[in-house]
Amino acid sequence: MIDNIDYSKTIKSDKIVLKSKWMELFDMLLFYLGIGAFVFFNLKAFFVAGIQNDEKLWLVISPLLIIFMVFLLYKKLNEKKLLLVQTPFDKNKNREFVLDFVKENGFLISYDNANYLIAEKLQGFKSGKQITFLFSSKLIKFNCLAIAVRVRTPLFFYQYSLKRKLEEKISNLALSTKV
Repeated sequence: MIDNIDYSKTIKSDKIVLKSKWMELFDMLLFYLGIGAFVFFNLKAFFVAGIQNDEKLWLVISPLLIIFMVFLLYKKLNEKKLLLVQTPFDKNKNREFVLDFVKENGFLISYDNANYLIAEKLQGFKSGKQITFLFSSKLIKFNCLAIAVRVRTPLFFYQYSLKRKLEEKISNLALSTKV
């Protein structure tokens, strides 16, 4: 779980920045190991196909490795990216709004402080969603990740539907407070 967020750097950069540089380093190391495996296995498949003149192996392994590489690249580029939701409220009101929103949608709060909140929704024994919300004046920033036993990947389109839900609820709340 990401619960050691550097709040000020995260707000400025629009991506999650961890306080622990070791975690960032470990994360980059895993990414480069994935790229290394991609290059190694592609070169090996090319070498084996070249020596044995068996192009079937090359035609099977190479596309799978390319798909894996594209997945790793997508994961790396989007795993810490924050989406922004504009609000007319101050930081405390945004925090209260997110607490209500999280409870309404069946998420469990796993970490909560004045600056950010991490909520999880388990869909089974081994999978679910984790959403990290950061609060500031007139702005809510959030990030969605899939929780799995071995891999924590960004959700492909869930964050955009969540953003739409948040914006609708904020506009309804803003209209009801004006009346």
